[in-house]
Amino acid sequence: MTNIISGCAATDTVQVSGGSSLPVADAGNSNIINCNQSVVFLDGTASESGANITYTWTTIDGNILSGENTTTPLVDAAGDYLLTVTDTLSGCFANASTMVLVDTLHPFVDAGEEMTLNNCSAMTLALDGTNSDVGSNIFHLWTTMDGNILTGQNSLQPTVNQEGMYYLILQNMSNGCLSVDSVFVSENNEEPLADAGMDTLLTCGNTTLVLDATNSSSGINETYLWIATNGGIINANQNTLQPEITAAGTYELIIVDTVTGCMSSDMVEVGLDTNLPLVDAGQDMALNCNQSQVFLIGNNLSTGGVYTYEWTTPNGNILSN
Repeated sequence: MTNIISGCAATDTVQVSGGSSLPVADAGNSNIINCNQSVVFLDGTASESGANITYTWTTIDGNILSGENTTTPLVDAAGDYLLTVTDTLSGCFANASTMVLVDTLHPFVDAGEEMTLNNCSAMTLALDGTNSDVGSNIFHLWTTMDGNILTGQNSLQPTVNQEGMYYLILQNMSNGCLSVDSVFVSENNEEPLADAGMDTLLTCGNTTLVLDATNSSSGINETYLWIATNGGIINANQNTLQPEITAAGTYELIIVDTVTGCMSSDMVEVGLDTNLPLVDAGQDMALNCNQSQVFLIGNNLSTGGVYTYEWTTPNGNILSN
């Protein structure tokens, strides 16, 4: 400083130190939200600390549930998260960011088409979940409340032996996500109807008969077989519902449903009625000059509504019958 009147001068000095350093801001590694973990804590603990240090977390596309002014806030959404660390004494601040990703991809599960357990031919069947996702990180489990799983509960093709609803559960062990599908197994053990018809007779007038089993089950899935015993003879059409027979005996009809394997049978008895009716034309008689006509008298005849009577002659003459 100089006095311009006297010309005297004096000096003094002051020292100005350099600018304050920025606080350390570290938002930590990225995190993943998945089916096992729907919320995560961010980790800013590697940032500057002290009584004069404050923390502020912000996000544009995520969501902070709590702790936005701590080093470990709780978040529940994917997005970018920004940590601002401020030194309240110097006013200096620093930023750092971290990312939260989401992995909630569910495995694809397909329990297969509805199936039918044909108990007459096969007591078990294999369910088919082979269209489902597979891999070392995919866990499979079949379960049922009203059916029964014999084997393969943790495979894609378990063996079952009972009607019911079956559920296939898949879990991605990497992210914990589950998927479920179901399939219904029905039972079909209904036997076809076999009706061999009414018992009947072969007679002198009917030496051939056609049995009638047309009241039985019929369709493209049924097969028919007649078996003759006790002297019976099947002349034709043994594999139909109306076979032709020519002898008395026992005839058994067997019907098989080729889809379910179920079988049923029925029998019909065919008797033989070849007893000749009784007939007696009476005593010989004579015509003469005094008696030009006579009445013939049949004695000891079979009588009843099933009999008819007829006189014939090769060389005589019948005036009335």
